Amino acid sequence: MTDIAATRYRLMIGAASFADARAALGIADLLAQSMASELVGVLMEDTEVTSLFASPGRRIVTIGGSVVAAPSVARLRAALDNDARAFRKALGAIARQHKRAWSVRRQTGELVAGLCKVAGERDLLLLGQAHPSKGVGRVIVIAPPTGVPQRMAGLGRTLAETLRARLATVSLDSDAGADAVGMSWADETELLRWLSRIRAAAVIVDLSAGPFTTVQQLRQVVDVARCPVLVLGLAADRRSGSVAPGDEGRQAE
Repeated sequence: MTDIAATRYRLMIGAASFADARAALGIADLLAQSMASELVGVLMEDTEVTSLFASPGRRIVTIGGSVVAAPSVARLRAALDNDARAFRKALGAIARQHKRAWSVRRQTGELVAGLCKVAGERDLLLLGQAHPSKGVGRVIVIAPPTGVPQRMAGLGRTLAETLRARLATVSLDSDAGADAVGMSWADETELLRWLSRIRAAAVIVDLSAGPFTTVQQLRQVVDVARCPVLVLGLAADRRSGSVAPGDEGRQAE
């Protein structure tokens, strides 16, 4: 990775739980070796989700189909406290191993919009997600319309080698670089539909280069990918112009 390691970045790892964060820690370890001078963990509490459990007597359906009493808000907050401690321990171990500055903080807000709002223009953003099924899957590079930049291609190759996964570079048919990549689709909807059907190990996307450029589009990618998503190109004008009022993250007291 010598071609992309000359510039150091702050890596922000965001997740809604430690299980999701843990899915991204292997990638964070790799980037701490080569690109990241600082590691920042953000555990995001979605207050809209928490509020659903505020009413007493609520019941939920488990993955196995059983109907059980919903946990209280106090239990949810206690679980988040435990997650935050586990996140600090795991990220701190990676940072100390590579002699990097680090921190973990808790914030409230919707995960994708909140993290895009607090991330700096030169930050790398890694959204953690645990895939519901086992297996390695593929590293997916979503190619910009102008073709795959060297940094993006290098990240894809290195992640694929480290995760022992196949590398797939995808694009839209209308993009200039479509002929140079392995797979292409007619539009964003078709690409997202394909992504929802495969087992991905990680997805790399550049918000400043496209084809996905807004927070809403990034949220769609994250929702269907069900794996860690590495976000490049966090330009301030694109982030601030795409975040709805009240959608941004707020640091928890």
